[in-house]
Amino acid sequence: MERILRSEPLDFIQIHYSVNATNAAKTVLPLARDKGVGQQVAGSMTAARRASPCKGQSVPPRYSRALAACAATARELSRQIR
Repeated sequence: MERILRSEPLDFIQIHYSVNATNAAKTVLPLARDKGVGQQVAGSMTAARRASPCKGQSVPPRYSRALAACAATARELSRQIR
């Protein structure tokens, strides 16, 4: 992606970036920002895989409202992108 960003005139790119895959933050994201290229991040929720040991356990009440709000926001953003 970095090579393409340097050589091609792009409007936007889609990259994989998550807690488990941060390589893009070192080169691709700063380069895209400097060139004025829009960025769409895919895979940002892959960090949820690390929560698998918690599978089947209930969410503490103090977090359930925040999680519901995050899920609603993600659904709305997904509808807007389509």
